[in-house]
Amino acid sequence: MKKIILIALMVILCLPVKAQEKFNGIGIFKIGMDTSTLISYANQNSYSIKNCSDFTEYIQYKNDNFKLLVRLYHHDDNSLSIPSVSSNPYVSNYLITLYYVSGLTINNIELTFYKNALIQFTVKDNFDIDKGMEEKYGKGSVEILHLTSQCLDDADVDRSYFTTWKNGKIKAYRSILEQFDENCQKSYNSSFTYFVDNKELDKWNNEIEKKSSKLLKNPEQIKDF
Repeated sequence: MKKIILIALMVILCLPVKAQEKFNGIGIFKIGMDTSTLISYANQNSYSIKNCSDFTEYIQYKNDNFKLLVRLYHHDDNSLSIPSVSSNPYVSNYLITLYYVSGLTINNIELTFYKNALIQFTVKDNFDIDKGMEEKYGKGSVEILHLTSQCLDDADVDRSYFTTWKNGKIKAYRSILEQFDENCQKSYNSSFTYFVDNKELDKWNNEIEKKSSKLLKNPEQIKDF
């Protein structure tokens, strides 16, 4: 009898167990993806490929319901520049306006590549992604922040919900902001992003921030920047 029980236990232990999947990206947009793979995908799937450095044009592309892959460039005039676009020479930024995966439609994906490797994916206001992440990768780690509201009712407070998934150096964040406007009407804004830390780029960004801070303190130096 003991032998039978032992054999049964060994069989159970040897059965494959469905482990929680590890997140490394959505669809073709895996961390580390090469820019050539992105261009090839766009060509094979009838995307129009554009270049853009003007903020107004960028907004128009986002509002048009066409399949576009837009290479985003930093504009020399900061007033016209697209805020999310880096001036780092090793960074390339793209906007892909429509993408279909697993029955979902994802609009306006912003991609950041460093030395031709994907390091960040960002999309806003797509709650279907939130549901998909929870179904495939679990609930994640949740943090809730309560903020002061513009409304007079103490019960009406702005809330921020942050959900985090991690896979080694890859981090995915979902943020949902529940807030009240000046008329005390509730609204929701969400964003979803995943990325991998890049020390080289972080160092470069920190140096740019320091230079900008010095220029703000000494405006006469701006002409020499």
